[in-house]
Amino acid sequence: MRSGSQRHQITIQTPVKTKSATGAVVVTWTTFVSLWASIETLRSYERQSANASWPGSDTKISFRWIDGVLPTMRILYNGKVYSILGINNVDERNRELELLCQSGVKAS
Repeated sequence: MRSGSQRHQITIQTPVKTKSATGAVVVTWTTFVSLWASIETLRSYERQSANASWPGSDTKISFRWIDGVLPTMRILYNGKVYSILGINNVDERNRELELLCQSGVKAS
């Protein structure tokens, strides 16, 4: 992976479940790691339902290998939230990770 293509500062967040004063389970997000990555939009779309539309996109995010990234985590970049759909260890060499992500309706 060429380092020049990794020009986007992203934050990977992990969910933390806590109980509120009323006993309800509340999910908050905490930073797992901030790093430089390349971001490539694969396709954009717009979903419609009952007089409302939501834009979204499928995106490939690539960065140098780090251990512990899970599909339950999410990516923050430039005010956008990306859900992780798939994780690919490129060539199984533990040098580069590619994440297939989705922004829009599913992302939260």
